[in-house]
This record gives sequence, structure tokens and C-alpha cells, in this order.
Amino acid sequence: MTQEDPHWGIHNGVFGDNPVMRNGRLMPNKHAIMQAGNLYVYCMNNPIKFVDPTGLFAIPWRDIADSVFEGAREGAREGARQGANAAAQAAAESAAAEANSFEARLSQIWDPVTITRIQGLHPEIQNAAVDFILAAQAEGINLRITSGYRSIAEQDALFAQGRTTEGRIITNARGGQSYHNFGLAFDVVEIRVIDGVSTAIWETDSRWDEIGALGRQFGFEWGGDWTGFVDRPHFQMTFDFTTRQLLDRVNDGDLRSDGFVNIRR
Repeated sequence: MTQEDPHWGIHNGVFGDNPVMRNGRLMPNKHAIMQAGNLYVYCMNNPIKFVDPTGLFAIPWRDIADSVFEGAREGAREGARQGANAAAQAAAESAAAEANSFEARLSQIWDPVTITRIQGLHPEIQNAAVDFILAAQAEGINLRITSGYRSIAEQDALFAQGRTTEGRIITNARGGQSYHNFGLAFDVVEIRVIDGVSTAIWETDSRWDEIGALGRQFGFEWGGDWTGFVDRPHFQMTFDFTTRQLLDRVNDGDLRSDGFVNIRR
């Protein structure tokens, strides 16, 4: 401050530029201070409109606020960008880990035929199918998937068997009426080595109940629980859709990019 500053005065209790010592105390130099009564030379006498963060000059507070707020906004935008990038990276890493885990678990299945048929199922049930087969395998039950995805034409041919073509009746479902037609069902049979020969065990015995319980454990509906047409080799996941609803989706083109029906509601 200079002694020419008209806003400094003795009545304000400000010492000014040339204070003096009296009786050991610092006192104002009356001759260095003009007798003005307003202390607010600070912020150009308007502290509501201006700020003086350095003590050197006044700045409109809006300039400071805009700068601070813009910095905060940019920080928030950058944080959002980094968060989105991190989330995308985490999702990609998770998907890669899941894919690697699936392939690793799939390769542990004893039977290459079963591996191929699992790969042909609807992707939404592939993981559960692998877990089911491996769980049975851990119990000493080697299951082979004998039928997985089945086209509508193949379903019609099976329905004709025992009716208009030779053979016994093995299904009551026409084309489009079976969850096989949407990759959401498969049939299994236990393979046992008997006298050195791998043999399919179709007969009903206590093993089927154990197999059925394992399938239910992984979310599958078991045909052995049906009260009408009991189908012990059969397992399916419906996702609360009827086959009519699934067929309507197929006919409407409501499909995934891999060609399977979309089961997301």
C-alpha cells in the first residue's frame, strides 16, 4: 500500500507504509496515512463482484467460477471417458476369460462326439451342458450326447417314424414343436465299456435317476420327470418359452447374429 492511497486511514487501525515504534509497540504513522474511512480498496471496493486471489489485482468472480467449473466439468468428462474405457476393457477381458474357460472345460469331456454336439447347441445352454457332462464324468458316468440341435425337417422325419415310415414311435413332436429345433435340448446315453467294447446303456436303471438329478442341478428340465411321454434321455431349457413362441420368433426373423433364436425378452 502507498501513503497516497485514499482508502487507508488511522481510524481503520491500519499501520500504513511507515509505521513507528512507540513504547515498544508498532503504531501508525499519522503522516503516512490519508484520513479516509473506507478500508475496501481490496477488490476495487466491490468484493461481491470481484475477487483478488493473489493480492495484486481484482478479477471478476465469474471468470474464476467459469474456469473452476469448466475444469470440474472437463475432469468429470475425462473421468467418464476413462470409466467407459475401463468398463469396456473389463467386459472384453471377462468375455475372453469366459471363452477360454469354456474351451478349457469343453476339452476335458471324454467324448469328441459329445464335444461336437455341444458346440452345435444354442450358445445360451452350452456352458450348462458342459458342466452337466463333466459332473456326470466326475461321478464315473460317461455320457454321450446322441442328439442336439435338430432341424425342423429332421424333426418331421422323426415324427413320421412309426407312423408313416418304418420303425417305432420315438417322438410326439412335429417340426417346430420340439426344443431340439431351437438348439435348447439334447438327448444323452451312458456309455459303458463291457467286455472291452463301448456300449450304449439305454435300459432303465437306477443310473437314470442319478443322471436326471445331475441335469436338474444345472438348470435342465428332465424328460424322466414327465408324466405323459416319459423320455429319460432328454434334457432341455425352455427359458419360459413355449415352442410355439420360439417358432413365431424364428418366423419373424427374431434371431441372434449366429442364427439361433433370440431368447432375450
